[in-house]
Amino acid sequence: MPSEKPISMKRDPSDYAPSAVKSPEAYSAPEYPYGLCLHLDDETMKKLAMSKLPQVGKQVVIYAYANVTSVSERETLIGGSSQSVELQITDLAVSPKSDDKEAGETLYGKS
Repeated sequence: MPSEKPISMKRDPSDYAPSAVKSPEAYSAPEYPYGLCLHLDDETMKKLAMSKLPQVGKQVVIYAYANVTSVSERETLIGGSSQSVELQITDLAVSPKSDDKEAGETLYGKS
């Protein structure tokens, strides 16, 4: 497990709400960036030995190795500069969050 403390990637509604919308609550943009969402299909879940679906809202811990597939740096006249990195996850493990005693059973079924 990494030694760094995880950092929340949740977006601040004021960062992405259109100016025409009076309140951030009226705009239903995703709370987290699209690129941070992982979709585990049936085949992937089988590889990870996830025999039961986890309960919606429960947290799990993931460990991953990823290859850097692309790096980009861009500069514009009015927007300043930006950088990005694309990662392809190559190896993945999913485990219950340590303080959630039911997560193991939820993810992997009874032993």
